[in-house]
Amino acid sequence: MPLGQSSSQLSGSTQLSSKDAFLSKAEAKSISQINAISEEIVCVTVSMITKIVMDNHSWCYLACSQCHNKTDIGVVPFTCGFGKHNHQPVLRYRVEVMVKDKEEDTKFLL
Repeated sequence: MPLGQSSSQLSGSTQLSSKDAFLSKAEAKSISQINAISEEIVCVTVSMITKIVMDNHSWCYLACSQCHNKTDIGVVPFTCGFGKHNHQPVLRYRVEVMVKDKEEDTKFLL
């Protein structure tokens, strides 16, 4: 192929990331619609975080990188409650945030 020319080919199949697959299946809801739901569903919302709630209910812990259970940090390699060994545990958090959309505001747990 001469210099300066290029070739491109489009694939007939598309592979979605897990994020894209989730977003393509989830229904968009407003905060007021989410607050009215009485059963467990999968949905997405677009809202703005207005406050990070820092109180006694917020916490973090070192967790197993395989199953996310708390690890025993006294022994290396670290061991979780299920006996899995970890050389590098991960931090897990419980954080509450206040969010607001055009209609309403509420507290979400991340």
